[in-house]
Amino acid sequence: YLPNDGIVHMTRLNGLTGAVEETVVINDLSPDNPDTLKFSPYGAALDRSKNVWLTGLRGDLVRINTANSPATFDRWTPPVGTYSYGMTVDPDGDPWMAGCLGPVTTYEPMLNKFTAVAGTNACHRGIAADHEGNVWVASNGACGIAQIDHKTNTLIEFHNFPKMCATPLGVSVDLEGFVWLVDEGDESAGWAWKIDPANPGGMNMVDIIGDHYT
Repeated sequence: YLPNDGIVHMTRLNGLTGAVEETVVINDLSPDNPDTLKFSPYGAALDRSKNVWLTGLRGDLVRINTANSPATFDRWTPPVGTYSYGMTVDPDGDPWMAGCLGPVTTYEPMLNKFTAVAGTNACHRGIAADHEGNVWVASNGACGIAQIDHKTNTLIEFHNFPKMCATPLGVSVDLEGFVWLVDEGDESAGWAWKIDPANPGGMNMVDIIGDHYT
């Protein structure tokens, strides 16, 4: 994109050569939030059909249909108050949006339905689905991480950290199935939490010096 012009270019590259194979142009990913256009898209993820899902920062949800030639895209405007920040896709292929000053919200394409998860209204940041489909969401208020059931779209538990909690941000899942969350901390100190989905209460703190975001 070019800053503030509202036009996003999503490009597919050849994994071996880096050559540009195709570009999809999308306008106004954050139509109601012009100040956030320069940050769009703010997240993207593949579903199991290799479609690309992406969101504008506090903006629209888009699916690029990669099986079509040329690729096409569909877009949806989430309910008012969603305030999308982080995003991911669960094992069923449903996208999830972590709202900052809003709820955690999922969209079911087959039903054309947005669902906000009850009890999750906060400033959420990063979000990821583990191997079993639990959705893990960093929260800055209250400070901790939310664990959500992707089948029932309900909050399983909100986990507080046993030690420090400053600004939890990026969330990801490793090849062994452990959930990792980085806490931005400050310029001189930072850390990550390593969480076993089968035993969240036994999470381990890993000191990593620096200012971490994703």
